[in-house]
Amino acid sequence: MVRLQGYARLQGCPTPLVLTRSWNKLAKVAWGWSTARMGQPYFVMELVQGLPMNRYCDEHQLDREARLRLFVRVCEGVQHAHQKGVIHRDLKPSNILVDQSGAPKIIDFGIAKALQGHRQLTDKTLLTNFNQVLGTPAYMSPEQLDVTGYSVDTRTDIYALGAILYELLTEKLPFDRERLNKAGAAELERILIEEDPPKPSKHLKALEGDLDWIVMKALEKDHNKRYANADAFAEDITAFLDDAPVSATPPSRVYLTRKFVRRHRTGLAIIGFATALLVAATVVSTWQAIRAKRAETAEALGQAHDVRIEFHAVEAEVGAGAPAAGLDVVEDQQRTQVVCELLHRVQPFLGSDMHAALGLDGFDHEGRR
Repeated sequence: MVRLQGYARLQGCPTPLVLTRSWNKLAKVAWGWSTARMGQPYFVMELVQGLPMNRYCDEHQLDREARLRLFVRVCEGVQHAHQKGVIHRDLKPSNILVDQSGAPKIIDFGIAKALQGHRQLTDKTLLTNFNQVLGTPAYMSPEQLDVTGYSVDTRTDIYALGAILYELLTEKLPFDRERLNKAGAAELERILIEEDPPKPSKHLKALEGDLDWIVMKALEKDHNKRYANADAFAEDITAFLDDAPVSATPPSRVYLTRKFVRRHRTGLAIIGFATALLVAATVVSTWQAIRAKRAETAEALGQAHDVRIEFHAVEAEVGAGAPAAGLDVVEDQQRTQVVCELLHRVQPFLGSDMHAALGLDGFDHEGRR
């Protein structure tokens, strides 16, 4: 049966609770009036035969990817409840049962809050005992410490989802459960408002990076900095699983490039291999061209050297065989003919700057000194 305070909250939100019957990730709920003596109100919830979410993951030895995909399905259920104007306010693994088929069911809407367009349907949804804090400390957001409930909205459930994901990934809570349970009201408020939980990667190095950012964004003290809704939370998890950029961190060029490479690693590997082959072929071709040029230059220098030797031999022979007097004209004609012939042979291999090296500076282009 429903206590007076619970009835006041229930009376303010009959429609949302009935509408949960249309969604398979939420336990079916109905309520009415008893026909017995007291005429007390009651509500009935579907019997869900399953395990709490964290126990299900452990007993079925789900790996990280499987846990994340299961968590995405839970986010879908929370999103549906929010769209119907219901904030759960007590999300935790024991209120998320997973049946034998692996389907999650969200249960226990006993302290749920009804909203419509983020405004209360009725003031009765705010009725609690004096200084009564609603929620489980280990999964409770800082704004739930406000006993009026005015600060609570859909992002309160986002915080609880962040704590659940933290536990699924690390098998630890953001804040130690025993410490929170032993803390007085003032100390609990100080912890939730002032202390930042360690990043998940502090417990498990493999979580460093995207999952750190995703979880810590959901656990922001300021609800304006959390995910706007459960769909956005689920989208980031899905992006992580698909190696796509996540919104939980300011995207840098290096980060986006790294994500692009990981997402298209096969295609980029093929392109890289083809590029490497092209570069290798270019290097080999260039090296062969250099070797051919060097061989051609060496051959030209060799022939030029032979021409120089022949030139000086002919010059000596002409000089030695010429008469001592009266034959200057003949000597000049012979010298001119020899020089012109040799210069003609040298021309394909040498430029004018090589004349000095060959001892030809004393002759003009017609072979005259």
